[in-house]
Amino acid sequence: MERPILIYAAICCWICIISSHTVLEEFYCKDSNVEYGRSLKGGNAAGFFDNYGKTKNIQECTLKCCDAKKCNVAVMDGRTKICMGVRCFNETSCSTVPATKGEEELQIAHLTGRSLDKNVTIDKKTAKLKSNFTEDRCPTNEIMYNMKLSGGLHAGRFTDIGRVRSIKTCVRYCCGDATECDLAFMLGKRCYLVKCYNEEKCSPLPASDYSFEQKMAFVSPWLFDKRKKIMKVPSGLQQHHLQCTQSKVYEKSKLFGGNDAGKFTHVGKVGKMHICSKMCCENHDCDLAYMFGKDCFLVKCYSEKGCRVVPDEDLRKSTDSSLDKQIQYVIKRKFGVKVGEDGKIQDGKETCGIDGNVRNKTILVKGMLAGSLKRQRNVKEMNHCLEKCCSEKRCHVAMTMGPICYSMECANKDGCKPKAAPKSMMNQNPTIAYVKRGSISMAP
Repeated sequence: MERPILIYAAICCWICIISSHTVLEEFYCKDSNVEYGRSLKGGNAAGFFDNYGKTKNIQECTLKCCDAKKCNVAVMDGRTKICMGVRCFNETSCSTVPATKGEEELQIAHLTGRSLDKNVTIDKKTAKLKSNFTEDRCPTNEIMYNMKLSGGLHAGRFTDIGRVRSIKTCVRYCCGDATECDLAFMLGKRCYLVKCYNEEKCSPLPASDYSFEQKMAFVSPWLFDKRKKIMKVPSGLQQHHLQCTQSKVYEKSKLFGGNDAGKFTHVGKVGKMHICSKMCCENHDCDLAYMFGKDCFLVKCYSEKGCRVVPDEDLRKSTDSSLDKQIQYVIKRKFGVKVGEDGKIQDGKETCGIDGNVRNKTILVKGMLAGSLKRQRNVKEMNHCLEKCCSEKRCHVAMTMGPICYSMECANKDGCKPKAAPKSMMNQNPTIAYVKRGSISMAP
């Protein structure tokens, strides 16, 4: 009876610690601690180098490396802020050695979690990671922290499946049991699958005691099981407005500039790092969340160098948990994030898609001089060419000429009108397709 009592105590709490208006997400990739004053053993021959441009700090550089299709090491020059992603030839070439003259300001972070398990693949078209447990098959709402169910233990049937690594793993178990699970619920590291008795009892309410480390997420596999009448549980609370991407949490670490690294704002005792990070996310002047024991500080950095994270050797030798220090950077903020009816997180960007039909044997009135033209590499089909056009900020027309794809930003609507291709071009089958961004289109 000990475990049900514990669950009941956790579910029956009241004061909200985390609101539903902010989404926090960490890197998918695991990264090592940052190394300073080191360089790659293989130098320029360590692997293939990709220039990602200037970044704010090594944490943002690591995120760019993480988002890349193939990147093993993030390298940033502290003087120029130029970020490079390295696709290593082997482990030896990308191991680090003391920096030589001119390389003293290099910062290096190895990505240690790039191997993909059987549930994760790379989308060949977008070159992005995707899971076989995608929201297309099993939509989920946002992960909610410190929430209880209004019906407590009587909200539904709880199935204990034991300890799991994360709430995402718990969600996958719930998705795998489509007719018997409406809610993935975690208490500490333990996962419970909940089959709700009714919608009212499974309504989420704020909880007060965050020491239980409660997490939950509604799933809706029933949306794809039309033959059975299964109760529809609400996919979440209110729509989100802000989403923050964060670095990993650096344990037992300190800032290179110490107390002079930036402006420290003490917001009180919060107890948990994710609560402190949420407060930093919602404060637009905050660059990183800093925890000292249970006290949370929001830090506005004076410089990149002062806010570099370094190991606290004295703290690592200490056994006093009240002196623990944790640091987590906010890399970027995205506004206007919403949650759709199917539970998918959506952003506020305007949609982009084809406007009308694909026009074969057609060119533009002013041809290649109709506006700003960009050739897209490694594209052979019009569908992919349209995707490339939509990925550009100001592309109005996707064009193919034989096996070559172009994105056209029209100078004006008249120059981008369609006309039949001349006979001399027919063997190349010139094709165009107009795209529509929100309400903007150059289609006639």
